Amino acid sequence: MLKTDEIRQISGATIANWKRLGVDEKTLTRRANKTESLLKVFPKNYLNNKENLAKIAAVIAWGEENEISLDSLVLSLAIRAVKNDSHVSEFNKTRFTQNYFVDFELPSDELFNIDYAEHDYLGALYQASKVEGTRNRNGLYYTPEYIVRKSVDALNKKKDLTYIDPAVGSGSFLIELVEQGIPVSHVYGVDNDQIAVALATANLLLKGDGIQYPKIVLGDFLTKDGTDSLPNYYDVVIGNPPWGAKNLAFLSESSSLGKADSFAYFIESAVDVLNDHGMLVYVLPMSFVNVANHTNIRKLLIHNFSIKKIEMLPNLFAGVVSDVVILTVERDKQPDNKISFVKNSKKILSAQKWYGPKYNYNLLPVSELDISIISKYTDKGAHNLSNSRWGLGVVTGNNNKYVMNEPTKKSEPIITGKEITPFNILPLNRHLEYVRENFQQVARDDIYRSGEKLLYKFISKDMVFAYDNQKRLALNSANILIPDVPGQTVKTILAFLNSEFYQYLYRILFNSTKILRGDLEKLIFPELTESTIMNIEAKVNEVMEHDASTAATHELNQMIYGYFGFNDNEISRISEVIKKDAFRK
Repeated sequence: MLKTDEIRQISGATIANWKRLGVDEKTLTRRANKTESLLKVFPKNYLNNKENLAKIAAVIAWGEENEISLDSLVLSLAIRAVKNDSHVSEFNKTRFTQNYFVDFELPSDELFNIDYAEHDYLGALYQASKVEGTRNRNGLYYTPEYIVRKSVDALNKKKDLTYIDPAVGSGSFLIELVEQGIPVSHVYGVDNDQIAVALATANLLLKGDGIQYPKIVLGDFLTKDGTDSLPNYYDVVIGNPPWGAKNLAFLSESSSLGKADSFAYFIESAVDVLNDHGMLVYVLPMSFVNVANHTNIRKLLIHNFSIKKIEMLPNLFAGVVSDVVILTVERDKQPDNKISFVKNSKKILSAQKWYGPKYNYNLLPVSELDISIISKYTDKGAHNLSNSRWGLGVVTGNNNKYVMNEPTKKSEPIITGKEITPFNILPLNRHLEYVRENFQQVARDDIYRSGEKLLYKFISKDMVFAYDNQKRLALNSANILIPDVPGQTVKTILAFLNSEFYQYLYRILFNSTKILRGDLEKLIFPELTESTIMNIEAKVNEVMEHDASTAATHELNQMIYGYFGFNDNEISRISEVIKKDAFRK
């Protein structure tokens, strides 16, 4: 807890504000004390000096205690920093302070001095002042310096090239470019947030030579509103465009992509303003590489540009679940281009021409050995699941009302995703009185009451299929497949889908945490002879009768490996991908 003499220096309102902001008062010894605190939506990894967390928390608390707009407070710190910096020209000081004005004076307290050693102290303060809802709507998630530097290092930097960040925020990418020797006169920025534009301008005045006034405009890169003073084309587009932003003036009708995520529109617009041999470097969510909603932007890039590198990185943004990638694209299309997939210093080179509609234009790493494995699979495959019947488990609309823990005279057991294991369904402990008209959505009765069907978990990183011949109901956490594949039976399809090899296929081709019908329908299956069907079914029955028998499961996997003719090296690769990912070596 805070000591008595320290509490005297902090008002009750300030402490209340710290608590509301999520600041742990146990770790703060006074208002401007430089110890680490936690803010509910504060991206701690944005700062190099974690002691600045408490200082920023105290600045925000002071502003709220004094009923000062937090935007005005952040702007006032920027103005103070520019005015007090000796290397900024007097002309630029005057120009900046005339462009950005606040009607109050900050106290002459070191609390309100920015830390020049930070890459972007002003941006950190601005982020901390925003509630999570505002950040989500506007895509306000600024990029940590480590990732900014990685992105800039991917460039072949030349002082005579032109650079633009189309969603510049507080200017972190342009700051890094300037710190690496690019003149301020060759960098440009656009943002639709007036405070962000002011902060980016201040940062470049402070980090640059102080003589050249930064060319950062308040405008919209997508609609081009407010960008008339900027060049039409650039050698480099770099940045972290908004993901999932809701407040866009841009209309999907203006795009060849149709309805898309905000980051996809920023990619499309960026490649349009690149000069010949120009380069795009964007920080994007991992979903860019394989989620169906982003197929069109991947297709655009694969068909028209050279994708040079996709670096996969862990989650970097507070309040954001997704891992991220750094995408590097060159405007000129090279017929034999290879995409460099990088993760934790491991690299896989994949021929760009391999990627296409067969697997949703997914941009997932595929090695030469993977292509050899997939080639053997496609040579044997002949049919898919497109003629099969599919069903969703019962959507009650109110599980608390309709799904019961105890049976009644009118109820029957119902399968949920929790009971689905490879091959078998665990004992059921939920019950439902099945009255179709009571529920929000149901499949056809002949789907539920089929003499044979497969059930699978929808939310899962691995395919998990179970067999049912008891005509039981399923809840919507369990999807239904009734296979119709020439030369296959329900149980042989069950064997293939649960096999190590098909787990590998799903991982290497789709790598989704959702088992989607569209992806399953892209898998192909060989047409088996009667004797092969009998052998596989006999082994499936053995696995189902002896759940604990790993030997029977192993033998079934070996039968499938043998059918495709995989060698030891290929089987080892399949196992490595299942245990880890495509970068496993």
